[in-house]
Amino acid sequence: MHISKSGHHAQNRYFADVTDAQSFLKTSVDNARVNYANRFELERLISDFKDNIDNPNFVPNFSADADVAQLQEKYWEFLSGNQPYMVNPWIDEERYLEEKAELEAAGLPDLMANESFKYDKEADIEGMVREHFENVLDTVIGQYEPKLLPYYTEDGILDNRYLRFDPVNVG
Repeated sequence: MHISKSGHHAQNRYFADVTDAQSFLKTSVDNARVNYANRFELERLISDFKDNIDNPNFVPNFSADADVAQLQEKYWEFLSGNQPYMVNPWIDEERYLEEKAELEAAGLPDLMANESFKYDKEADIEGMVREHFENVLDTVIGQYEPKLLPYYTEDGILDNRYLRFDPVNVG
């Protein structure tokens, strides 16, 4: 029997077996992903963009939450074509830009091009934004099943490892 005590719940949780505990945990992770996604209102933002594509003066209502608004603004700029790229959430953007500039100056290709989304009018920009947001969810909340994701080591090297979920952000 497993007992779970949490300050978020008024009662303790008792699980008769591992299957019940795993089911509870999976549901908790799934709910955390949904709740986090709901805060961002990504589909509303994309809808606002499509509805106002011919109105360059339109400014959507960004969230009062500064962290949410920052990402919403980044998505709006990318959708509008004012931001030519978005890097995956596990990439240090400043570092990425420095390394990219060094490679370009040396006439070398961008070795981390697969870690960014490039604006292209002919591409599925909305799909890119949705994919980026899924990567944000994987990075901030995680998922129940282990998933291979990039991360920076203590030495600052980009590496990969199987990650599940962040218990703090799920809680």
